[in-house]
Amino acid sequence: QERAVRLASYCNRDYLRALLECDKIKRFGKISGIVSPDKMFDLAVGEGVVSKDIQAGIFEFVDLVVRKDKRCLELYKKLVQQGEASVMSLSLIFAAFKNVLVAQTDSGGKGVQERTGLIPFLFYKAKENSGHFSNEEIQNLLSFIKDVEQGVKLGKFEEEEAVPYALARILC
Repeated sequence: QERAVRLASYCNRDYLRALLECDKIKRFGKISGIVSPDKMFDLAVGEGVVSKDIQAGIFEFVDLVVRKDKRCLELYKKLVQQGEASVMSLSLIFAAFKNVLVAQTDSGGKGVQERTGLIPFLFYKAKENSGHFSNEEIQNLLSFIKDVEQGVKLGKFEEEEAVPYALARILC
């Protein structure tokens, strides 16, 4: 029961994520030849198969990308190793760039939510991440990211190639 509570905590009580983590633990146990569920869990956590802070990792990754910080590449490798990086990352990068564009064109202050549609936390987070790209560059990147996402859906890109391809363009 203690391990179930820990797993729920690691997954922020997200049922679907908990199912995914349970599946990873079972597969890891099978590969490792471990039969005991408790030992499977402990070893999987110890080896980093089950990540405690994946959401923080993905959001940190996205923040680094929109700041044009090449440290995002190392963090992306870690996310891939944990099995958590996917084309969903592109959607988060797209949203972050869109928010940065809004923040770069609005002065903030009173009525920011009504003017921009962003809650104050998202607006100020975007403001922190702004200044690394011009508005024109962001508009071009938004179009590019949308095309890459669509390419994955249409089979023009393999899912595992999409994010590295986008990062190459964003960071250059």
